[in-house]
Amino acid sequence: MKYDVNFDIELKKNPYSGLYIALEGIDGSGKTTQVELLAKEFEKLGRTVIRTHEPRRDGVIGDLVQNVLKEEVKIPEIAVQYLFAAQRAVHLEEVIIPGLQSGAVIISDRCFWSSIPYGMLDRFESGRDESPDQMLSALSILSMYHEFIAPDISVLLDVGVETASKRLGELGRKA
Repeated sequence: MKYDVNFDIELKKNPYSGLYIALEGIDGSGKTTQVELLAKEFEKLGRTVIRTHEPRRDGVIGDLVQNVLKEEVKIPEIAVQYLFAAQRAVHLEEVIIPGLQSGAVIISDRCFWSSIPYGMLDRFESGRDESPDQMLSALSILSMYHEFIAPDISVLLDVGVETASKRLGELGRKA
């Protein structure tokens, strides 16, 4: 059966006094470096800064996410996005919202935006094809996050794969 599906998703805006910034990019794009540089600038201005990253590596769900990413635990591909959504919901409640409520600047090394390309790669061999199935899949992934507070500022660090791989190699990590 075919169904014509068309919808808009409105993400929640930050209603608090804090500032939420997310840096996105592939591994080795410089997110962690830029988080530190940005945090130091805000701290010079006297702002309280909370540095964070997604996926988190702590807590019951964070531990499970890390084990799935390291391929120590196998779960169905479709379950991966639900696991990430659960982990991000906990992160939002435990870190992001309290920080924003207190007026802090939250600077995150990734947020839910990364779920779309990574989720597409999990479900399809080529994340570049714009077939209706892939577009519907992307929308379904994004729809899991419609109740999450979207960052006030999202920055994509666009770095080539060769550069990112070289950086990761220098850090002793696999590309």
